[in-house]
Amino acid sequence: MALIRLAYAAELPPTDKLVKDLLDGGAAPAPRGGGAPAPSPSSRAPVATGSAMPARATMPEGAPIASLRTLEDVVALCEPRSELRVNLEHNVHLVHLEPGRIEIRPTPRAPRTLANDLQTKLRAATGERWTVSIASQGGAPTLAEQKQAAKSARFEAVAQEPMVRAVLDRFPGAEIVAVRDTVAPDVAAAMPDKDEE
Repeated sequence: MALIRLAYAAELPPTDKLVKDLLDGGAAPAPRGGGAPAPSPSSRAPVATGSAMPARATMPEGAPIASLRTLEDVVALCEPRSELRVNLEHNVHLVHLEPGRIEIRPTPRAPRTLANDLQTKLRAATGERWTVSIASQGGAPTLAEQKQAAKSARFEAVAQEPMVRAVLDRFPGAEIVAVRDTVAPDVAAAMPDKDEE
């Protein structure tokens, strides 16, 4: 669900009247006080609020080698915000991964010690010997690229929702800056209160 906020909200009629006008398909209400100038790009207010995807939990040391099936699994072995974790997320294209062997294509920004650092980490975390090989081409997009692509696709999907599209069309300069999920009322009602536990 996209939550929408507009620039110069103090100049607009109450939110319930705005929503009613949009649902009824009426003309966009004029701001009180003769109208305000269109917001400049630097002063545009957020249209939607939200939170980023939750961070993947770090796997414990001694993780079974067979449980490492994706690059995300390998990243989860690293300490949060460690240099190795950042490089695996932003500077590595995964080419192949199987128990005891991983093939990667580092980006030009990756440090030269990346393969050795990764091999050392995998051996320490699993207790098994690993072979890390470097490919010159191929591989999946980096995890950071995948996350950005998913975010862009989600923004585009939200922008096509009729209610959001109506707001964006009627208020030039409004933009979606974040999207978040909300708990449906029936799901929230079914969840027990902490006081009842």
